[in-house]
Amino acid sequence: SVNNRDVIIVFGWKSDTEYYYAHLSQDNSIYPHNGIFKVNKADRERIDDQWDGAVGAPPAVTDEEWHDVRVVRCVDSGDIAVYVDGLDAPLMTANDKTFPEGRVGFGSFDNFGRLRDLSVTAAATDTTAPAATVKSGAEFTVGRDGVYSKVSFKLHDEGKIDRLTLNGVEKDLTDNVWSDLNHVKPGVFGAVAGANTLVVYDVAGNAATLKFTLDVTAPAVTVKEGGQYTVGANGSYSLVSYKLNDGGKVDRLTVNGVAKDLTDNVWSDLNFVKPGAFGAKVGANTLVVYDVAGNATTVPFTLTGAGG
Repeated sequence: SVNNRDVIIVFGWKSDTEYYYAHLSQDNSIYPHNGIFKVNKADRERIDDQWDGAVGAPPAVTDEEWHDVRVVRCVDSGDIAVYVDGLDAPLMTANDKTFPEGRVGFGSFDNFGRLRDLSVTAAATDTTAPAATVKSGAEFTVGRDGVYSKVSFKLHDEGKIDRLTLNGVEKDLTDNVWSDLNHVKPGVFGAVAGANTLVVYDVAGNAATLKFTLDVTAPAVTVKEGGQYTVGANGSYSLVSYKLNDGGKVDRLTVNGVAKDLTDNVWSDLNFVKPGAFGAKVGANTLVVYDVAGNATTVPFTLTGAGG
């Protein structure tokens, strides 16, 4: 008869009162059968996800034939999975980190069981740090080359992203292969204006460190003095020149939407603006100056004709 037939796979064994075991049985309707259990100096505790208080996973053993059984234990994440007869999906699953190491064994409560072709394999140690890349798209990131007014990161690790710190402020994540840190700006997630340090950890404890700067100060734009540079005053000119300054470096400008790229320096200039130069025209004009972080300063001005 195969009634109540059972075998157990023991793993994480530290002592006779400290271990895990997977119970493989025909009966899935009572607490001690056909599940994953933990013994921790007390009576066994059922920890598998499939047990709902009345019924557990489908019966693992229903005959007297040989069966292929595979128990996968991921110490870093705490995941436990029991596979039967080569199926892609586990029959039973659990998550627990009580016993990070220990011996393995085989036995039965009520029957004689047989074991053959036992193989115990340790997974390769994960020594690869997570990958953290800056997300593109203005809804996520404004700025470039390590200097931003707002920045978002895409996080990836095959061993699962665990957590991160930003300037020492910790943020726990959900142990997935892919994760995100979005919309970082001063005052959010521990970020500050100026230098910041992001450290991303995977479940195995490997870490990737990224340093970046947050700049939320727009460029300073002032009118140059001297008749050779500027003719006019109070926003109305026949000729005007501008001095541009930004600690995070001036990137580019537009005059009436016409773009002019600059050389990413702390100091820059826009000289000899008059109708027909740099996109300027007689009448109302708009100058917009951008720094590398994407901050912008807008300067309206009026140009008169040569005789105005």
